[in-house]
Amino acid sequence: MADQGLPNNSAPAPVRRSKRLRNKGIPSEVVTRKSSTIDTSSTPRTFSTRKSQTTGGKKQTKEAWLLKGVGEKLKSLVAEDITGSSCEVSSAPGFDLLCTYNWAMLPAPTIYVPGAPSKWRSLDLPLALPLDTGFHFVDQNAYRSPKFPFEPIFKALELMNPDANLSTADLVTNRNSLRHLLGFVQGKVDTFRIDLNTVHDTLFLTRHEKTTHRTIGARNPSGYGHNFETAFTAPEAGLESSGHHRVITYPLGDLNCVVRFEVDAFCDADDLVPNDETSSAQEPTRGSSEVMNSMANLSISKPKRGQGEVKVIQAGRLIPCSALSEVKSKSKRNIPLNQVLAQLWFGRIPHLFVGQHTDGVFTKIEQTDVGAEFLNWETAQQEHLRKLAQLISELRDFTKDAGGQCVLVCDHRVKPLKLEIYVGTARKEVLPKQFIQQYWKDWSATNAAVAKGG
Repeated sequence: MADQGLPNNSAPAPVRRSKRLRNKGIPSEVVTRKSSTIDTSSTPRTFSTRKSQTTGGKKQTKEAWLLKGVGEKLKSLVAEDITGSSCEVSSAPGFDLLCTYNWAMLPAPTIYVPGAPSKWRSLDLPLALPLDTGFHFVDQNAYRSPKFPFEPIFKALELMNPDANLSTADLVTNRNSLRHLLGFVQGKVDTFRIDLNTVHDTLFLTRHEKTTHRTIGARNPSGYGHNFETAFTAPEAGLESSGHHRVITYPLGDLNCVVRFEVDAFCDADDLVPNDETSSAQEPTRGSSEVMNSMANLSISKPKRGQGEVKVIQAGRLIPCSALSEVKSKSKRNIPLNQVLAQLWFGRIPHLFVGQHTDGVFTKIEQTDVGAEFLNWETAQQEHLRKLAQLISELRDFTKDAGGQCVLVCDHRVKPLKLEIYVGTARKEVLPKQFIQQYWKDWSATNAAVAKGG
């Protein structure tokens, strides 16, 4: 269930190397394979005080976090006015793997590189699991590395891909931000905030949540998804951690994108069954003591918030991209694929495991070869995907022209639905300077040549 399967009968796809990012040393796999109308006339709005709370004598709404640290409103974008890019968006060109890491459950912010996702494990059904409780991350990267949420990527690159050159990258982002922006151009009503920064010609989309974590209890039940994932996956020995993250690069139309996402699990060929088969059972039983004990051992206690530089421990092994799996639970009969395909498509994750349950008693596991559906999905969503590419291009150009730092807000209460771009008043860099000098090599070389000539 990251970012909150079946064998593919087609021939194995060839390994592909990106010509644009020029990353070296990391093998990768292929799963299968401009301008909009901008409203500048509106003035900054004031949030309604409905459902407000008093803080320091001032009334603040539940959504006040959206405008924390912002100044003047600069632009507004309405979804209907965004035109699509002229370049086709397709997963057929494939993708490249840049780096991987796990967050370690240690007091200081620490990652295992390359780390590894947990392994899917089949259990006897039926199996009864308790409701989710306790501490859970919403955005682990921002919780453990609040000053520089993208820093873990570059720490992992130092070990796995030190010669990577991001000078030609148009975008660095979390998958979550891409899903929000795609939903916007699709006309879906949502509330979110994304912080915008540019490093030379590269746009960074930084996820900005109301809170980076939450505690689940009787007053705010969330279902069985976390416990289902914990029960049916097992971490690699020595990697009892709290999340595996991958960073890949692929084209989105004519944009060169670097995308980070969390991976729930990986699966072996023996874990997969033909498309028309599912694992099922009829009579409920309680969870086995072995499973319940393993879940207790893997429960997350609240770690300290990250302070200081991210530390690196070299540990783990590189798992093939073709084995990656998403894990979800559902109380209804099934999960329509169109509800989850965007999430898996942006991460190029080919397998999906869905556990079906009634009041926590899991009686069936459905496995789907989602990678085989990517082409049909992107064909059906081509208009929206082209609009997404155009929107990202416009956000990059605008943010760079505005000084390199803005805040993007979408509030479901505003009609018509729009993206509002504000000045960011909490001025801060998106990355430590040494990473910019190291991985934007072309820019560094150009600046050095200019300085020498001067």
